[in-house]
Amino acid sequence: PRLSADEPIEAWRERSVFLCYRALSLVQHLDDCDPVPADVAAVKDYISFAKPNGYQSLHVFINRRPENQIVEVQIRTTWMHAVAEHGLA
Repeated sequence: PRLSADEPIEAWRERSVFLCYRALSLVQHLDDCDPVPADVAAVKDYISFAKPNGYQSLHVFINRRPENQIVEVQIRTTWMHAVAEHGLA
């Protein structure tokens, strides 16, 4: 959410994008998880390289120990999620 009603939309979006990358770093360093090697499943950065239809998200795969379970995590803001679900208005 915006810090206040006075916060400009662009500042809010920039902060939200920063937090997406911060969340990516946290997910990649969870205690019970290992990153999946890049040659198997690289991080897909659709924020810096948005799809032509406007889709933006970070996709990362992690390996949960001890189950050895590969999990895909998608990280995006509420605005990015709305675009992903409903398209650009």
